[in-house]
Amino acid sequence: MAIRSKKYPHAFFERGSWYHRTKYLQEDYSVNYGKVGGFKTDAEAEAAYEKHIEDFDRNIKAMDCQHFFRQLF
Repeated sequence: MAIRSKKYPHAFFERGSWYHRTKYLQEDYSVNYGKVGGFKTDAEAEAAYEKHIEDFDRNIKAMDCQHFFRQLF
C-alpha cells in the first residue's frame, strides 16, 4: 500500500521510492494515466509532478489550437 506525503499532496511512497501520477494526452484527445517513480524524496517527486503538469497543460493548449485551425480549413 502506498504511503502519501503529508507535506506534498501529489507524492506517494511505494516499493522503496517516491512516485507521482502522470497524465498523457493522446492525439484522439483521450488521456492515459500512469505513475513515475524512483525519486529519493517526496520533494523531488512533487517538483517532477509540477513540471509534468505544466507540460501536460501546454500540450492541451497546443492541441486545442491545432484542432481549431483544422476546422477552419
